[in-house]
Order: sequence, then C-alpha cells, then structure tokens
Amino acid sequence: MKIKEIMSCNPIVIPGTTSIAQIEKIFKTHKIWSVLVGDSRKYLGVITRKDLKFRRKDRKSSTSAVEIMSKNVYTIDQEDDVIKAISIILEKNVNGLGVTNHGLPCGIITRYDIREKYNPTIFNRTPSQNKQKIHENHSQEPKNQKTEKYDSIHDHPFQIALSFSGTFRVRVEEIAHGLTEILGDNTIFYDFLYRGHLAQADHDLLLQKIYRKNCELIVVFLSQDYGTRDWCKIEFRAIRELMNTGQSDKIMFLKFEPCVIPGLFQHDGYFDIQNVVSSEVIEQIIQRLRGIPVNKNTYFIEEYPKSPENLAQNSMNTIESPDIMMSARKTRLDTTRSITEITRDTRRLR
Repeated sequence: MKIKEIMSCNPIVIPGTTSIAQIEKIFKTHKIWSVLVGDSRKYLGVITRKDLKFRRKDRKSSTSAVEIMSKNVYTIDQEDDVIKAISIILEKNVNGLGVTNHGLPCGIITRYDIREKYNPTIFNRTPSQNKQKIHENHSQEPKNQKTEKYDSIHDHPFQIALSFSGTFRVRVEEIAHGLTEILGDNTIFYDFLYRGHLAQADHDLLLQKIYRKNCELIVVFLSQDYGTRDWCKIEFRAIRELMNTGQSDKIMFLKFEPCVIPGLFQHDGYFDIQNVVSSEVIEQIIQRLRGIPVNKNTYFIEEYPKSPENLAQNSMNTIESPDIMMSARKTRLDTTRSITEITRDTRRLR
C-alpha cells in the first residue's frame, strides 16, 4: 500500500513566526497532537503537545515556533510503501512523518493514520505499556513458587527459524507473532524475541547452530539486500550446508521482491509474497511445517458407482466365511474327490 493512500493530505503547517499562544489555540481548536513548521517549499520542524509542555517554561507567550520546535523532521515520499513508513516510525520512535511529493511538502502520515487505515494493532503496545505488563506478571506470581527449569538458547528446540534482512523487519515481525499465536511461545526463532539471549560472544556460531540443528523448518525471506547483509550471510552459510547435505526439505524460500541470491538457482522453488497478505503467508508456513495429510482425498481419487457386472466379479473373487475358505482349500487339495462333489462345491462357491 502506498503512503499517498492513507496519509493526511491537508496537515496543519504553521509559519516559524507563530507564537506559543497561537499554537496552544490551534491544538485546542483542532484537537491534534502535533503541527508542522514550514511553508510550501519545505518542512522546518515539528511541534508536539509534549514539546509545548516542556519547552515553554520560562518563555513568553509571544515566543515563536522556531524557538521551541524539534528540527529533526523525518520525511518520506508519497510513492513509498507504508511498510517503510512504519519502519522509520519505530526506528526513530516518532509519532509521524512529513510526506513529500518530488521533495515538496504535501501531507503527513501518523501512527493514527496507519492504525485506522492499514493495521489497527501495529502500534498497540508502547514501551510504558510493556513495562506495566511485566510488572503485572511479576506481581501475580506466587511468592513460594518453585523455580522453573529453562533451556539454554544453545539447546532449545525451535519449530521454525526465520532468516531475513532488516529492511523488511516490520512484515517479518507481523508474521512471527502470527506464527507464535498458532504454535505457542518459544516455538519461533525471531531475533527480537531473544535479544537478551543473543547478547553474548560468538554470536555467529550460535546462529549457525540454531539454523543447522535446533529447528525443524527454516523460513528464508529473500530480498535484494539479503545476500549482502553480514548476519544474513552467516545464516545462509548454515542454510547452504543443509542444502549440500540433502536436507533441502527443511528450508522454505519466500520472496519479498525480485532478486538474485548467490548460491540459489532459477529452478529453486520459492513463494512470492510481495502481494500476499500476512495471514495467507502464515497459513502456508504452517502447512509446510506440518506436511501433507496422507489420505485418498489428498490425491483426489474419484470413486465411481459399481456396476452389477463389477459387483458379480467382486463376489466371485471374495471368500467371506471360514467354512467356504476351508471348502475351497479342500477342493484344491483333494485329488480323489468325485466329479459330482467338485461340481457341487464349485457351484456353491460361485
């Protein structure tokens, strides 16, 4: 989805000479959380309610916007993908981005815009909410509870390990959380879920062990920069070893965009996910992990109604009761029986 499809096209942009008193009035009248400072040619800065609260101390009401604004305005082009906007917002920890069209201001995209028009849960938890959640979990634990035994990350068995370039982290994180909801906690190796465990020496050897030995399925998200990122190269060496030792069934390739990766060939199969929703991607990964159910429906075997001729033929070839089986055996073995007895038994069998 393009930025221009969900951005706010008419943001409030104030001149740098606007006073604090006027800015307060704008916030109150329009019930907004931030305003851009600039003109039709470029953005100069941004002022949020938080900026206004902490920077107006000991300043006159006539103080201009230029004196209290934040000068770091992060911008993005209206033709860029919304995934890129989410990545910048999370990385820079900002509320929104100025949107440009060929370098000229044309709008703004905020966390609110993304939640309302793209994904309602993408920014659900703030750092303070995470901290509160951790505190609640600790306060609810019984005081005399026995200490649980935990695996080392060196030995923990994962069902799925994800290998990807950080360029598409937001999309991969969405998929990782979706897989975790289905398979359970500590079943998916996604690096941000284990940042504390990975903060150790010989990180490269640990990653190779996880991808080579400690998982059932490796899902590789291919992109143009996957083959050039240092950590991706380390993971891909382990993946290549599995391929070279006949364990390719443990590897599932997904593509975010057309790309050429050294070590992969045109005939290597992959799943193109650039226009596929995350729920469908998750479903396909789960199917690959669990395998194909083996039954007649899998192979689409069609059963036709049996004709009277077929039923008669089957009845001739089927011996049902033990008495008939014994009689048949006797008929085959007893060479001294009369023709009359053999004929009678043969008619009964038919």
